[in-house]
Amino acid sequence: MKGTEGGRRGRRGVWPAVLLVAAALPGATCGEDALQSFAGSYAEAVCRRAFECCSPTDLQTALNVADRTSCVSKLAANLGQNGSELVAMDQLRFDSAAASRCLKDLENACNAVFEPRYGRLIPCTDFLVGAVPLGGPCDDDFVCASSDCEGQQCIVRATPCATVTCAADQFCDSTGACQPRGAVGADCRKVQCASDLTCLASTSECATPGADGDACTYPYDCAGSCTQTSFSPGKTGTCRPGLCQGP
Repeated sequence: MKGTEGGRRGRRGVWPAVLLVAAALPGATCGEDALQSFAGSYAEAVCRRAFECCSPTDLQTALNVADRTSCVSKLAANLGQNGSELVAMDQLRFDSAAASRCLKDLENACNAVFEPRYGRLIPCTDFLVGAVPLGGPCDDDFVCASSDCEGQQCIVRATPCATVTCAADQFCDSTGACQPRGAVGADCRKVQCASDLTCLASTSECATPGADGDACTYPYDCAGSCTQTSFSPGKTGTCRPGLCQGP
């Protein structure tokens, strides 16, 4: 995906968003046991909110589930097995305080729980954090305490924008300098678009997000989402309402 605004999805290795949600934790509060003890409560909380916010079609797209029973079973098993294995291998650390905050965050409005383009979960992305120290072996970013894996080793990259605060109509470039955000027609491979614009997948230009019914090639072309969910040159879809945004 081209562009620096909207269409950018991040680097490889992000822990699947569907696992990054939690509920209140009974019993143990750290390590593998805590994660196992909370997996069922977590699944119940996530699936309840999903079935309140998502249409049947959206549920298939966002969570790939058809009914609440299979949703709970799938998420509980996924977290209980995969998450616990990585915690036991000292690749991830379970943060019970962050997990406890998730339940409250999940009670927010649907559009604060699910992002509109793909229906991915917004809150609770930090209760499983990387545990591999700098210099340690890694295959993906999410297992590193620094959240950065390169050449199968956890590293820290220079971040010139880490201490820079820019005005609302500016962005921080790769040199650490504040630059004006791009207006309509600007090349969004070089600049970040203005906050009310998006980066069109087909042209890599800043543009006004499409309204429902407009042609699109990628979800970030639209104010809501797009029926064309992956960018393929020459293929077009139609802008549609955002996923899992409520009844």
